[in-house]
Amino acid sequence: MEKSQSLAGEFGVSDEIEELLLTLPRDKTFDGSSIYQYEGAWYRPISLAGLISSRKHFQAKDSDVIVITFLKSGTTWLKALTYAIVHRSHHAIFDSNSPLLTTNSHDLVPFLDFAYDPNNNNSSEHLSSDDPRIFGTHIPYSSLPDSIKNSDCRIVYMCRNPFDQFISHWKFLQNIAQEQNVQPISFEEAFELFCKGIHSFGPSWEHVLGYWKASLDNPRKILFFKYEDVKEDTSFHVNKLADFLGCPFSDVEKSRGVIEEIVKLCSFDNMKDLEVNKTGRFRGSGAKNSKTLFTALRSCSTASPLTTSLPSHPPSLPPPSVMINDHLAESVKAKLKVVDNPNPRFLKYGSLHPDPDLAHPHPLLSKDRDYHPPLVRDGDRLHLYS
Repeated sequence: MEKSQSLAGEFGVSDEIEELLLTLPRDKTFDGSSIYQYEGAWYRPISLAGLISSRKHFQAKDSDVIVITFLKSGTTWLKALTYAIVHRSHHAIFDSNSPLLTTNSHDLVPFLDFAYDPNNNNSSEHLSSDDPRIFGTHIPYSSLPDSIKNSDCRIVYMCRNPFDQFISHWKFLQNIAQEQNVQPISFEEAFELFCKGIHSFGPSWEHVLGYWKASLDNPRKILFFKYEDVKEDTSFHVNKLADFLGCPFSDVEKSRGVIEEIVKLCSFDNMKDLEVNKTGRFRGSGAKNSKTLFTALRSCSTASPLTTSLPSHPPSLPPPSVMINDHLAESVKAKLKVVDNPNPRFLKYGSLHPDPDLAHPHPLLSKDRDYHPPLVRDGDRLHLYS
């Protein structure tokens, strides 16, 4: 792996981080910018600086809620749902002064990684806000601040089908690159890096499995959601999330349709049309001052679908929103191999083979429905279990 050959002052990080970067393996990520490996995961310099800062300074409270996802796995949506649930007694759901109608979700639930950044007043002010505080992050479980792991704060985690997540992330960075007038790497190169796990906070499968295993060890602290499940029955999962956070919906609220109102308020169709989400700006995922997620994703939601067959998706989900020609489709199919398995619920961790003695079901399989499990490496291939 290539080592950094120059100082990283260009990234706007401290001397301490610059010195650290010189010692770390270095590669390039989807948009062609530098990325560094630290404690088994990959970070942009600004994200690594945020990680180290939060581990040094952040003191979790037992009342805190930490919203965690991998990149492009419903971060904004989960933040909005969590905020709406926790603060529903402060504002009527569709009150014109409701914060979710006037303020970007990333400002209401700022990234923990930037809480101690002197250039990010919103996150630092959030540290002294009234309880419960809600923060977001993409940090892997193994690298979370100790105060989060050791306190009674709650963690809500959501994962997503890895192929859809990759496509969404790639398209997002394409839009950012176009906005900044830079040339990103090709789709083939980006997919190769994804398969190697060389992308922000990656490998994605290690990120997912880390939180899944932690949720099994401590289910009262960590609630593990799957994007596709939440999308299929959002009301059910909103109710489950409220129970987990200790603010369950009353029978009166349920009869008045409060759950359904929250679902509607936080829906993509509703929030993407809000002016604050068209013009607001946020800082997260290692991207400096990029346009809001909703703006950057507009072209993703309207792009042409796949032109050739790939591993099937749940019928309730649209295919990944990106045009892929035959050559690229063959490249994808060569990397993604669907493996038939008679008992996919019990796969040995990190293995391609079933383990009948495994006590826990596979992380991305629901008890009552099939689900695409994470990518598992086998040499130079990645496998999706059907």
